Amino acid sequence: MVNFPNLTRIDLYDMTGRIVKTIFEQPIEGGINYEAEFRPETIINGMYIYRITMGETVYNGKGVFRKE
Repeated sequence: MVNFPNLTRIDLYDMTGRIVKTIFEQPIEGGINYEAEFRPETIINGMYIYRITMGETVYNGKGVFRKE
């Protein structure tokens, strides 16, 4: 089985649906670990929606950012 690189993108949106930031955008391959980090320029605690697009597959979810 050959693993072809998939262009993968992770976008963060605020709760109104406005894009906040693209935190990852590059081709990925299976069996390799990748990291993405969100460090907002202005500290806004709250819930964000993420969208992970891997080739033709899309995953959505929610996450909370809280500065401690």
